[in-house]
Amino acid sequence: MSSLKNDCSLFSRLFIASQIREGDLDEFFAHENQACPLRCYTWARWRVGTKSDLVGCLEDQVRKQENAADAADAAAAAASPAVEVIILDGAAIIYMLPLGPAKTFNDYASQVFLPYITSHLQHTSRVNIIWDEYFTDSLKAGTRKKRGKGIRRREPSSSIPGNWQTFLRTDENTMELFNFLATRIATTDTDKQVISTHHKDVVCTQARDVGGLAPCSHEEADTRMLIHVEDAVR
Repeated sequence: MSSLKNDCSLFSRLFIASQIREGDLDEFFAHENQACPLRCYTWARWRVGTKSDLVGCLEDQVRKQENAADAADAAAAAASPAVEVIILDGAAIIYMLPLGPAKTFNDYASQVFLPYITSHLQHTSRVNIIWDEYFTDSLKAGTRKKRGKGIRRREPSSSIPGNWQTFLRTDENTMELFNFLATRIATTDTDKQVISTHHKDVVCTQARDVGGLAPCSHEEADTRMLIHVEDAVR
């Protein structure tokens, strides 16, 4: 209520001043006068959304298939596309894959995660794995804090906790896990190229110029992927 009264008083004075100076009222009311802008906040709380809501908007932009034959051809191509590079979100893989028989983090790397990565090498010559970065002064830190805390564990010889999802809620756990898996990826025995981000840098199974990939200050894997797409195209 105090904020509303202050706004009312201030707008009254500004409105009178705008009339005396022959101001444009449309422009006057186009500007927000809030300590917490309504486009970003709901009464001092961050506005949050659901990313999947964007899918419908994006689907509307896709050109519709001309006929059933074209649709069948497109479906076949989507099922087994011919690609040279596959770029994966490392965190998404961790949340997606079941733990299976793994008892320790070493088991998880050798029996679950790395086999999934190497399976993609059968269909392509290069695989990139992109990890999120967790910055303490980031806006994302507030979102992660709301998820709660989990059991603190150390890799790689520690036993995997019973509640995997709770374990991943702790930033320190996920960061150590990301770094551990990135290091293991670099030791993959393959004659093909596997590249993984590691903080601001990257690690590779084969020597190559990484000047276009690192150092990189992106926090989100979503946007860092685009840099790897650009490098792959180039």
